[in-house]
Amino acid sequence: MYRPLLPGQIRLFRLEPRNISNTQDPNQPLVRGVLEHYRLADCPRYNALSYCWGSDTNSRPISVNGEVIIVHSNLETALRKLQSFRGDMILWVDRLCINQKDDDEKTAQVQKMKHIYTEASLVFSWLGEAADNSDLIMDHFRIIGEDIFPGSRGMLETVGQLDQIVLAYKTAESRRALSNAFKRFCQRPYWQRLWIIQEFGVGQEVIIACGDHAITEIIEAVVQTYCVAKPSFVQGVITIRNRYHDVESRSGNCFLRVLVTSLVLEEDHNQPKSTDPRDRVFATLGLANDAEEFPMFPDYQHDWQYVYTELAKAFLRRGDIDILSFCQFTEVNPRLVGNEKLPSWVPDWNLKIKAPCVLAPWVSYFNASLNSLDLQKVQVDESRNQISLLGVKVDTVSFIGNLWDPNWLATFDMKGAHSYISEVEQFCKRASHFLVTSRNLNEVVGRMCIADRICCEGSRTWWRDKEIYEDGYCKCYVDTLSAFEKGCWPAEVTYCQKLKRIHSRRPFISQTGLVGLAPSNVEVGDEICIFLGGKTPYIVSKKINGVSRLRGETYVYGIMYGEFWVLCPNPDIDWIVLC
Repeated sequence: MYRPLLPGQIRLFRLEPRNISNTQDPNQPLVRGVLEHYRLADCPRYNALSYCWGSDTNSRPISVNGEVIIVHSNLETALRKLQSFRGDMILWVDRLCINQKDDDEKTAQVQKMKHIYTEASLVFSWLGEAADNSDLIMDHFRIIGEDIFPGSRGMLETVGQLDQIVLAYKTAESRRALSNAFKRFCQRPYWQRLWIIQEFGVGQEVIIACGDHAITEIIEAVVQTYCVAKPSFVQGVITIRNRYHDVESRSGNCFLRVLVTSLVLEEDHNQPKSTDPRDRVFATLGLANDAEEFPMFPDYQHDWQYVYTELAKAFLRRGDIDILSFCQFTEVNPRLVGNEKLPSWVPDWNLKIKAPCVLAPWVSYFNASLNSLDLQKVQVDESRNQISLLGVKVDTVSFIGNLWDPNWLATFDMKGAHSYISEVEQFCKRASHFLVTSRNLNEVVGRMCIADRICCEGSRTWWRDKEIYEDGYCKCYVDTLSAFEKGCWPAEVTYCQKLKRIHSRRPFISQTGLVGLAPSNVEVGDEICIFLGGKTPYIVSKKINGVSRLRGETYVYGIMYGEFWVLCPNPDIDWIVLC
């Protein structure tokens, strides 16, 4: 069925109209089409299909180049919906247009996917067959869209259409039906597929189809207006699309940011799905404005461990030191068997990585290494999968507290939070470091408990006012603790929200009396260090034969803003070797 592609070529699927089918079953004509080769630079107008592959157990036959092949039923249904009674439709469909059994071809074609979806006349996003009252919500979207978007109609054509909108919200029953239909719409498997983030994101014009209904721009307005169901992936997909098509926002779409925005868990716990773990990297690369800095990808000749390791090397070599904050060890990857391990300095993008407690590097206001990136030199021992970074040892962990790891999807654990705050307070009282003892205890505890996350509206400027900053933490902490002791909610719940976002942390005290929040896998004797160019400190294990394992990012009160370099203006900078 597949002839080799020449350099620069792609395949397009010419979908035949329904009326020329030669099947013996007139009620269920076989979907038919042919594959044609074109140079991507001068191919005819085409549409691109975006869909969820679905289960291998549910499949149907179609005819391609006269040969009957088996495809997922969701694809067959989408093609059937797209069939015209008038003439052929030219489509790009990944399952058909790429020889999935040829890794070399797959590597070359995946590199072109961003261009393919960008240049398509329209991207047809197929959500699946009608179900869960999808006709109701799709029709509701259509009627609203005809009124609010210029270029559609500009205003409702009839009083009857306006009546339909009003009636949809008039009774409790109708509102409940719409609400449930919208929730199910947001939870469709399509939105959970990783590849659709790029397919939906880069398309110039997108049509969303579900059953016999189709809508266009209205989905973006609806998601921004309605409270999207959790867990729902729609908000993230729409946000990434809007960022990509906004010139100013796109300038900040570096690969690290796109990768983290797409894969790392926020409070809603959404993690897009992909069958091939390598695609967790390859599917997001096309949205990055610096993709050319990663010419080694995509590469389907190597396994996922190799891909993740090479990616981490590339990030570190170009100065993204805080990629290390996404190395988290709260679960075991079932893909690793026996004694297999990724290097501790390589994020495992298969896992449910959460947003770092010290925030992502592009929004973090910490500066533990005091802008020392120019002094960083990264060395890689390829044979041992070890990496060496320049940094300084700050201290050694001497005492560890209990684990604070709230369930982001559950109701806030007030009792657990009270115990956590009380323990942090006891640690701070025991601290002997003058950076802690010279401060108001309430301020120190208030900042410690939430890893110094700003706990007030307008936080981007508020924290720069030192007096308001310190007083604000004191007030938030005291009010919250007082409310917890009474068994009620504080008047200002923002602090509770920040508490809930802190995850897998244990309070600790160092040998010199520093206090902080360490990752859950910390052990007594582990070392606190600052890598040159890093915004946050890290904890590494005790050295064995000169080599350590990374434990993870840490918050340490009193050294997050570069204070260490003021206290020790000429520290011993040395190689820290990680395996």
